[in-house]
Amino acid sequence: MLTRGDKLLVVGLAALLLLSAPAALAAARTPVDSVVIDSPSGRTVVPLHRDTDVMVDGLLGTATVEIREGAVRVSSAPCPDHVCVETGWVDRGGRVIACVPGGISVRLSSSREGALDAVVR
Repeated sequence: MLTRGDKLLVVGLAALLLLSAPAALAAARTPVDSVVIDSPSGRTVVPLHRDTDVMVDGLLGTATVEIREGAVRVSSAPCPDHVCVETGWVDRGGRVIACVPGGISVRLSSSREGALDAVVR
């Protein structure tokens, strides 16, 4: 049997999910044109339309980020669980590939990120 507190928690979580859904959908629809790779050695930005492999030095060694046909993945990494490799290909904004033990994150971004998209008077 659910207590009153349990019911309030379920309602609160459902409301949070409903309120955050539009932001998540907007992020997924945002046009992307670059790959942003953050690592302990700094940030690297690569055009999404350029098919290439990027070697990234992380805390555990070197990982390989592969960019092909508008999508990106981590194809190899020295981490023990390989969660980043198992994430597979990402081709939409709003998703992140993270190698937590290696300190590496990969995300798709727009070159217009942070630019004004509207002016209100």
